[in-house]
Amino acid sequence: MNPIERLELYYKKYTETIEAKDYVAWAIENIFMDKMSIKKLAGMGIGEDLNIFEIEAMFGEVMDDLHLEAPPMGECLDYRLKQLHIQLLVPTEHALELVREIYDLTLVNDLVEEQMNWQEINDAIDDFEYGDNIYHYTLEKIHKMIIEHARKLWHSTLSKITFHEFIGQKIKNVTFDPGFIIEFEKGALKLECPWRIRNAEVILLIVQIGELFLDVFHASADFDGWTLTDGEDFYLFSMHGGSIV
Repeated sequence: MNPIERLELYYKKYTETIEAKDYVAWAIENIFMDKMSIKKLAGMGIGEDLNIFEIEAMFGEVMDDLHLEAPPMGECLDYRLKQLHIQLLVPTEHALELVREIYDLTLVNDLVEEQMNWQEINDAIDDFEYGDNIYHYTLEKIHKMIIEHARKLWHSTLSKITFHEFIGQKIKNVTFDPGFIIEFEKGALKLECPWRIRNAEVILLIVQIGELFLDVFHASADFDGWTLTDGEDFYLFSMHGGSIV
């Protein structure tokens, strides 16, 4: 079962593609918050006999318990577009379908700048699949173009992420089961594999506890490594290879 983030959950809800098991998967992933409402939802299991109305009511109790409001559709859409983009940073047999979904979402939602970012690649796919293919595209060439474009676009886009929510917070608790979890006054950092974030000059993410520092190293090429959340709207996790989302 893959973990599911709250923005993804609400994106599915807004687009009416959500299933009862999605809510349970979210609860299981966030059971470290140690809320009884989350534990109850996680304990429902992911069987096919789940009642969507009952599960949605339980999720509503969780949101009330966490004092959270539903995120706006625009925020959920941004998250969905980013998740599709992330999948194109590594080779995937579904690359053409992913680009199609990105382009269609930008078109339907009038995201002009994002649409233009993917226009050339989308046109190349159209020419390859339905046009005269005057540039003699092959599937291999199209896949190479997509991954090169996705990586160039990803690295040229400035991140909006800051860590101001966590500066000055006290650490409330540190646990080692499941995973390595540091609980702040508001939010938590969950580590599941080694990681350090740095550029060519300095370390970009440090957890300092008095005279002690925590460096985490993410060496996995296939799995997420750590999660940082303020318990509300801020949610950051490491992707395979060291990217952050």
